[in-house]
Amino acid sequence: MKVLFFVLILSFLSCRNLKCKSNYENAIWNSRVDTVIYCQTNSPWISSCLYFHKVEKPFNGGIFEKVMESDDGQSWYGKGIYKEVNNKVILYSFNLIRSINNSVKDSMIIPKLTFIKKSDSLIDSKVIEKGQIIFVRRNK
Repeated sequence: MKVLFFVLILSFLSCRNLKCKSNYENAIWNSRVDTVIYCQTNSPWISSCLYFHKVEKPFNGGIFEKVMESDDGQSWYGKGIYKEVNNKVILYSFNLIRSINNSVKDSMIIPKLTFIKKSDSLIDSKVIEKGQIIFVRRNK
C-alpha cells in the first residue's frame, strides 16, 4: 500500500497544471473525511490560510489548498499533497499562482515545506527555534 501511495504522489507531482487531476487526487477528493483550516496570525497585510482535506487511513494525509489575499487586490492559490508524520505536517512541492482582479499574472514553484504541530498551531520548522507561530487552527 505504501508503494502505491508514493507512486500516486509522484504522478500527481509530475502534473504542474492545477487543472490536471491525477488518479490520486480524484481518489482523495472522493474519500476525504475532514477539512482542517489553519490561518496565518502574524501579518496585517496578507490573509493566508491552509486548508487540509484529510482522507481515511492508511494515507495519513491528503490534499491541501493555500489561499492568500493581500490588501492591494492580489490573490494567490495553490494546492498539493501533504502528509502527517508524528508531529510534523509535510507539504510537498506545489505551484502557487498569483492573480490580480481575477487575471492570472504569474506562478512559482514552492519547494517542500515542513511544519511542526504544537497544540492548535503550525510552526514553520525553519523558525522553530524562535518559537514563532505561523498558522493557528480556525473553526470552519
